[in-house]
Amino acid sequence: ILLDEQSQYLFLIGAYRDNELTPTHPLVLTLERLRKGGAILQEIILTPLTLEPLSQLIAETLHHNPDIVRSLAQAVSRKTEGNPFFVGEFLKLLYGENLLTFDAQQLSWQWNLAEIEAQAITDNVVELLLRQLQKLPAATQQILSIAACIGAEFDLRTLAIVCEKSPKVIFQSLLAAIQAGLIQPLSELDENLLVQDYKFLHDRVQQAAYALIDESHKQAVHLQIGRNLLEKTSPERLSNRLFEVVDHLNQGLELVTARSERTELASLNLRAGQKAKAATAYEAALKYFTTGLQLLNAESWQSEYDLTLALYSEAAEAAYLQGRFDAMEQLVEVVLARAKTVVDKVQAYDSRIQGYLSQGNLKEVLKTGLEALKLLGIDLIENPSQADIQRELESTAALLAQREIEDLINLPEMTAPEPLAAMSILANIGSAAFIVSPALWILIICKTVNLSINYGNAIWSPMYYAAYGFVLCGVVQDIELGYKFGQLALSLAERLHTKKGN
Repeated sequence: ILLDEQSQYLFLIGAYRDNELTPTHPLVLTLERLRKGGAILQEIILTPLTLEPLSQLIAETLHHNPDIVRSLAQAVSRKTEGNPFFVGEFLKLLYGENLLTFDAQQLSWQWNLAEIEAQAITDNVVELLLRQLQKLPAATQQILSIAACIGAEFDLRTLAIVCEKSPKVIFQSLLAAIQAGLIQPLSELDENLLVQDYKFLHDRVQQAAYALIDESHKQAVHLQIGRNLLEKTSPERLSNRLFEVVDHLNQGLELVTARSERTELASLNLRAGQKAKAATAYEAALKYFTTGLQLLNAESWQSEYDLTLALYSEAAEAAYLQGRFDAMEQLVEVVLARAKTVVDKVQAYDSRIQGYLSQGNLKEVLKTGLEALKLLGIDLIENPSQADIQRELESTAALLAQREIEDLINLPEMTAPEPLAAMSILANIGSAAFIVSPALWILIICKTVNLSINYGNAIWSPMYYAAYGFVLCGVVQDIELGYKFGQLALSLAERLHTKKGN
C-alpha cells in the first residue's frame, strides 16, 4: 500500500523513450489526463554521456584508471556520440573482433588504439547491430524483422497470426535472438513452456531488425500484417487493437487497389479517428480522418454517402480542435455543398461555430448559428427589440399555461432529428449571444424551452430551463416561477446524469 490516510503527496518517477510513443499511446494519453487533472509533471530529457562520465564508465568496466582509458574513451565517444547503449554495443564489437582483449598473465584488459582507429568499424550503430542480426539463423532474422514492424514490444500470439506459424515454431526461432541479447522476455514461461511477451533490447535493435526488410517491400509487409491481424482478430477484440491494425494497413494503403477494401479501410480510419478524438488525441484523430478521406473517390458522395459525410464532418471538427482553421473551413465548405439534408450539415456548422469561438470572433459565431437555424426553419432576429422579446416570452408562457412546471421532467426524450439539430446550434451560440446581444440570448432561451416542450427533453434542456428561470426572476420579475424552473433544471440534470450512468 503506497498511501494511507496520513499521506498527502505521492511522487512518482518514470522513464520512457519518447521516439517510441505515438499520439495515441496509452502513456501519452495518461500524461495528458494527469496534466488536465492538475498534476505537476516535470520532464527531464536525458542527454548523451560527455567525455568525463564516459571515461569513468569505461574505466570501471575495464578496471583501469580514468586517465589511462581517456584516449580509448575519446575514440568510443566519436563512434557512439555518447549514447550509453551504443557504448556497450561498441565495446562488445571491439571484444568480438579481438581489438579489446584480456591479458591473463597481467590480469588486465589491453587494447591498441592505433589498430582500433585503423579498422573500418562503422560509426553507424544500426549497421553495427545489423551485422549481429545477420549472424542469426535466417528464420530468426525473418521473424525479428516482422516483430520490428509490430513495435518495440511484441507478443507470440501476434507473431503467430502475422507469420502464419505456430507459437511453438516462433518461440524456437526467437531463442537465438534471446541468447544473442537482442531481445528480452517480458513474461515467464506459460503452461505450454512458451514465453509470450518480448521487447527489443533497444530501439536501435528494432531499427536494425526493421532494416532487414528491403525498402521496396516494407509497405507490403505492413499491409500483410494489418490484413492478417484484421482477419484473425475477433470484432470484440478489434476495438482494443484498432490503432495497431489501422496503422499497419495505412502504411500499405498505396498497395490497396480494390474498391471494397479501400472502403473498409476508410471506415476503419473513421473508427480510429473517433476513438482518438474521444481520448483527446486530436492530432492523431485528424490524421486518421484525412487518411480515410484519401481512400475515397470522386463517386463516394453517391456510393458511400454516410461514410463520406462522417469523415468530412469529423475531420472538420478535428481540424478546429487542432487550431487548423483554414483546413476546417475547406472541409466545412465541402459538407455544406454536398450534404443532402440540413441535419447532415449541422455538425459542419457546429465546427465552424466552435472555430469562431476559439478565435473569439463572436459576431461570426452568431451569424453562422442564425444561418443554420434559418435552414432548420427557425428565424431569430439578430438585434431584437423589446417588443420582439415580449412576444417570444408570451409565446413560451402560452405553451406553459396548460402544464404543471413539475411535470416537464416527465417529457419524453427528444428524438426528432431537426429539433435536436436546432438545440445543438442554439446551445453552441448561447454564450456568444449572452455577451454580444443579451436580447438575442433571451430569444434563444425561449426557443430552446419551446422546443423541449414540443419535442421532449434533450441533454441541453436542464441548462436552458435554468436560464429561463433566471430570465423569469430578472426580466419578468416572477421569482416564484423562476425558482420552480431552477428546481426543474436540477432534478432533470440529475435524472439525465443517472440515466447516462446506467
